[in-house]
Amino acid sequence: MTNTDISIRPANISDLATIQKLGCDTDADHFSSLWSPEGLRDFLAQDFSTEALELTLRHPNQHQWLIAYDSSERPIGLSKTNWSQPNPISSVLGAELQKIYLLKSFSGVGAGTELLKTIINNAVLRGESSIWLDVLKTNTKAQEFYLRFGFNQIGEIPFNTDLKEIGMAVMACDLGQA
Repeated sequence: MTNTDISIRPANISDLATIQKLGCDTDADHFSSLWSPEGLRDFLAQDFSTEALELTLRHPNQHQWLIAYDSSERPIGLSKTNWSQPNPISSVLGAELQKIYLLKSFSGVGAGTELLKTIINNAVLRGESSIWLDVLKTNTKAQEFYLRFGFNQIGEIPFNTDLKEIGMAVMACDLGQA
C-alpha cells in the first residue's frame, strides 16, 4: 500500500462508534503491555466514552478528529488535535496533537505520514504558530518519526499507568519550519 491508497477525512458526530472502536483497538494494539487488563479497560472507558467523544466531536473549533481509511474505505487510524493549547513546558499556545494511532497491521504504510501532514496543514490554516505533543519516553520509533517532520524534544512530563511510571517526552515544532 502506498500513501495514495490512504484517504484522510475529518470526523463528525456520526463517526463516534468508528472512533470508539478504532481508539480502543489501536490503544490495545500498542499499549496493552503498559497496563493491567483492568487499568487498560478503565483508561479506554474514560478516553473513548460516548460522553467524552460527543463533547469533542461537537466542538470542531476546539478539537479535530481525523480518520484514515485504506483503499477499501476501511478505517485504519485516527488522530485528535486540540487547538490553541498551552504546551506543558513553556505554556506557549499551539495545536496539541493529542492522539495519532494506527492499527498495528497498518503501521509503516504511510498512513501516519498522511495524518501528520494533514494535521500540520490544518494547524497552519488555522493560524497556529506551533504544534506540540507528548510521546512515551520509551517510544523511540515515534520520536524519530516526529523528528523527521521538524519536531524537537523540549522537555519531559510524568506519566504513569496502573503498572509503571514511564514518563513522556514533550516535542514541539514551529509551524514556520514544518
